[in-house]
Amino acid sequence: MKAVVVGAGVAGTAAALCLAEGGAEVSVVDGARGATALSSGAWDVASVSSGSPLADLSLADRLRTFAEARPWHPYARVEAVVEAVSRAHCSVLNALGAYRPLDLDSPGVRIATDHGVIRRVATIEESMLDLDEAPDGLVAVAHFRGHRACDGAALARALGEDSGAAGLSFVDIPVEFLGRKNDVQLGGHEVALLGDAADARLRLAAVLRRALPGTTPHAWLLPAVLGMDFDDPAALLRDAVGGPVGEVAGTTGGAQGARLTRRLAASRAAADVTDIVARASAIDGASVALSDGNCLDADVIILATGSALAGVIVASGGVLVEPITRTPVVLESFGTLTAPGAAFASGVTVDDGLRLLGEDGRRVGDGVFACGAILAGVSYADGTGLGASVTTGWLAAEAALAG
Repeated sequence: MKAVVVGAGVAGTAAALCLAEGGAEVSVVDGARGATALSSGAWDVASVSSGSPLADLSLADRLRTFAEARPWHPYARVEAVVEAVSRAHCSVLNALGAYRPLDLDSPGVRIATDHGVIRRVATIEESMLDLDEAPDGLVAVAHFRGHRACDGAALARALGEDSGAAGLSFVDIPVEFLGRKNDVQLGGHEVALLGDAADARLRLAAVLRRALPGTTPHAWLLPAVLGMDFDDPAALLRDAVGGPVGEVAGTTGGAQGARLTRRLAASRAAADVTDIVARASAIDGASVALSDGNCLDADVIILATGSALAGVIVASGGVLVEPITRTPVVLESFGTLTAPGAAFASGVTVDDGLRLLGEDGRRVGDGVFACGAILAGVSYADGTGLGASVTTGWLAAEAALAG
């Protein structure tokens, strides 16, 4: 079987890995960065705010509740949604090798964001801090004077005032790192790159030990300074400092999103998936036309191009369409453009096997599937995030392999 996946984000990579595992010859068309590159290092499956009545439920119970409450969401159309989410994530997270395993029987991981908000998410990068691991609830927030993108003192105050801070105490600790004259001019990615050097990590460990007063155990909360590679630099710091060390969930489009993008590419390469850097311009029957004039013939095509955030929904003839297949986009069922979030829930429709459907409800071709945020009913703000993309990407590939 020859398969072409259009989109190299989380959904497209999940589909490609499943197809490759099933013996297909897989090509991924990587045209542009979408919402995956905006990842903050946190991974949502069915996340809620700290004050939600669902906050103390297990992720599995939240998934079931979410599917029952939102019949228009793809989760609601997945038989045995908890098992499906678990199956897809076990394979994809293992391939990425950079995130903690997903425990659906738990309420998830409690994290801090660089906006001063505490929330629970499904899982996190190994480089991030799980606040529930803080000894006695004490968290030292590193204040690097030379890091203009992160004000440790303001962050500590905001986190201490957040509704999710129960049982936690935050204190900003000045750290003499990034103290050179020109360090203040470094951007977020440049600061993160410093952490790839082993000597930089050792120096950071040394200054953290010196900065923490007394012998009171603390967890250290850092900005994104632990490198761009996925070799668990936080482990070295934990051993050196003697307590948990990790980053905040960073600003969208920062170092953590770049890490994920790199790791997705590495996982595809390890699975012998061929990456093609080009834009897909059209799907015609059993082939994908590319912007460079080439065409890719395929038995199966999976559309994983993202949503409005990725600029893949356009206006044509007075209606919204997905431009590659010219398939009309569903919006009306989710409110109007003036209703909060309605535009971001727009997308294409599929059958129960995630096969793409046209305006008349008929399948678009014999082997065209869709997954991820391009699906109608998925919103960037609904708390399903990368989890919905991985799950639908994996399930679309399973359906394609089944024929």
